[in-house]
Amino acid sequence: MTGIELLVARRSRGISQQELAHRLGISHAQLSRWEWGRRPIPPRRASQILIALHELEMQRRGAESVR
Repeated sequence: MTGIELLVARRSRGISQQELAHRLGISHAQLSRWEWGRRPIPPRRASQILIALHELEMQRRGAESVR
């Protein structure tokens, strides 16, 4: 997973950097460094990111269906 892929995946789901960073247990500054290519995304983190994005998206969809 590249930084730009992460950025696009996060934004397309309407998830903030703060939300995703909190879910991953990292700072939003670290997430920003990954998204903008200032630091590589560790391979072990890629699967955690995908899982977190999916969970946050499902959580958001569940909240929207209740409204």
